[in-house]
Amino acid sequence: MQRYTGICHGYIIELKYLRRSGPATEPRVAATAREAGQQLPR
Repeated sequence: MQRYTGICHGYIIELKYLRRSGPATEPRVAATAREAGQQLPR
């Protein structure tokens, strides 16, 4: 935002993916989403 002084808001988008080593089950997807949520404040 320091680079663009006229912009009031900024966004960061991070895409997560699941490796093909196993099926994309609900618990696995939830764990990945939880991990991503914990990374946001850092």
